[in-house]
Amino acid sequence: MSDKVISARAAIDLIQSGDTLAIHGAGGGNVEPDLLIKTLAEKFAETGQPRDLTVVHISGIGNWKDSASISSTRRPGPARHRRPLRMSPRFAQLILDNKMEAYCWPQG
Repeated sequence: MSDKVISARAAIDLIQSGDTLAIHGAGGGNVEPDLLIKTLAEKFAETGQPRDLTVVHISGIGNWKDSASISSTRRPGPARHRRPLRMSPRFAQLILDNKMEAYCWPQG
């Protein structure tokens, strides 16, 4: 089975600019892929890539604070989000400042 397990960085390196990512989480920081999100943010900070991602998620992603989860990718430009991030204040501010495209549809 070890040949089917890759590092977080190897998984993030598979993401290309312009890709669409689907991220699941139950909100409030529960069952979110924190390591992958953090690694994506680190790679973008180091290389400026991947860019122009579309991130789709069903439930609120974030921990209502400023320090974890999807908030770590909060720079303008790298992504369009298909659900505004009330649970991620830094992203919410980018949306309010018209620096990030965002859409919100009812969950239910």
